[in-house]
Amino acid sequence: MFPIGWPQAVRVAWWLTVALAAFGYRTYLGRAGFRTRRTVTALVVVPFVIFAAGVANGASWATWH
Repeated sequence: MFPIGWPQAVRVAWWLTVALAAFGYRTYLGRAGFRTRRTVTALVVVPFVIFAAGVANGASWATWH
């Protein structure tokens, strides 16, 4: 089944999971010795959170997926 057919709550959970995975990836890069910056981490994670909020609110720009 395609994501467009998923219930709204599942789609929101999916995008929040993606945001959490991106945050975890950036966090573990820092622990592995790579230099990380909070602003870059925010720039990577925040769009997924915004997209999840758009799906939760039924925004038309977030319904294509």
